[in-house]
Amino acid sequence: MFITKSIIRGEKTTLSWEIDGQLGDGNIFFTAKRDYSLTGDRIIDILCASQYDSSANKTTITAQIATEDTQNIIYNVLVYDVTLIDSQAEETVLIRGNLNIKFDARTPYDQTPVDPEKYIPVKLSDFQDGEYIKAKEVNGTIEFIGYTSLRNGLFDIDIDGNLMPKEQVDFDDLYELDSNGDIMPRENI
Repeated sequence: MFITKSIIRGEKTTLSWEIDGQLGDGNIFFTAKRDYSLTGDRIIDILCASQYDSSANKTTITAQIATEDTQNIIYNVLVYDVTLIDSQAEETVLIRGNLNIKFDARTPYDQTPVDPEKYIPVKLSDFQDGEYIKAKEVNGTIEFIGYTSLRNGLFDIDIDGNLMPKEQVDFDDLYELDSNGDIMPRENI
């Protein structure tokens, strides 16, 4: 079953679905991601409640969405599924769909200057291949540096907030770190 739902970013709401029959034992999760990639980040992952109506032979599933679950979402559309995970850790997808994110014009952050001491999380999965980002502060503005076609997980932020290559990195066969920690093509290619 494919169902499109809509929510407003940062607003507390309840999503609900109705399916035929009674579900088996287990936990039901509402999970939303940017896309259906195997290793994509779960942007929302909530344990759902369910209620069986024996007279109608239907189960209603509800997901309570809190303000903090959606207040920082920057995407217009997420994909989601509602999945039953039984006691044997077997997963059954009950419902799939698109989650449309609507934005309010007025936000709690209006007319608030960006504090250069705060960090803005950036993941390579936020960008398309071929895009470039920068990571440095210039006159109070944060710019990000990096190439997005490299694998996720190559960098960490150190205690001083600097973007640093990880000590133990599993690279493509095409790249390696030089003595300065810069990513360079391998010499033998």
